Amino acid sequence: MSAEKSATWRQENFGRLLLDTLRLFETKLHKQLEGNGFQDVRIVHLQLMRNVDDEGTTVSEIAARAGYTKQAASQIAVACAERDLVVIEPSTTDRRSKIVKFTRRGQDLITRSRQMIAEIEQEFSNVVGSEDFALTSKALAKLRNS
Repeated sequence: MSAEKSATWRQENFGRLLLDTLRLFETKLHKQLEGNGFQDVRIVHLQLMRNVDDEGTTVSEIAARAGYTKQAASQIAVACAERDLVVIEPSTTDRRSKIVKFTRRGQDLITRSRQMIAEIEQEFSNVVGSEDFALTSKALAKLRNS
């Protein structure tokens, strides 16, 4: 077996296909956001923003959801605050805890992202067919929840 064929498993395994598809999805979303007034927002900021609830979320909870350390989540939250996407406030119930909440601009980013995500999903559905897209989405949800 040639070295090229033996290395195919590295590019074609399930995890790599998921990762490559995620990168494609995030790149498309990022480019659309850039074209809609969010040139200063990076993919890492989007990864934090998707883990903030409408009423606010603690840095610890964001870290747990995103798979970040608390320090990394805190640093990215600060970067998002510098871009007027969130505010970071002390918790009213725990002095050590910080709450991350959307600013108006951050909420606008979330609203626009939701619309853009629907468009990207439609684009993906058009590529693979609506039935395959629906089955893939359902299968991925099952795997996530297993």
